[in-house]
Amino acid sequence: MAKPKEIQICTEHPEYKTPLVWTIAFDFYNPYWCPYCGLNGTENSGITVPASKELLERHETYRKYAEDYMRAQAYIGKSMGLTLKFKEKEKLQKAKDDWKYGQKIDDLLSKT
Repeated sequence: MAKPKEIQICTEHPEYKTPLVWTIAFDFYNPYWCPYCGLNGTENSGITVPASKELLERHETYRKYAEDYMRAQAYIGKSMGLTLKFKEKEKLQKAKDDWKYGQKIDDLLSKT
């Protein structure tokens, strides 16, 4: 797969460039999410910048780190959650409760 030449980053905190993650976990009509500040928006919510190795790695790392949280957002409180078993609901609720905004991915990874 070819490496993208550009990437969308959040405009809300220029001091910490955070790639926007595409997901419909929060809102189908605003599929771009910032894992650092919680912004939900359209592709026009961010700015397009050259895709550096650092930004591509940050994007992939945030996406993987937030997988359970995004899954929880997609299921908890929606009708899809009715099909989950109790243990799975507990796991997703914990992922949702544990997510904190304003944390840099490098800091999060150093804690694990």
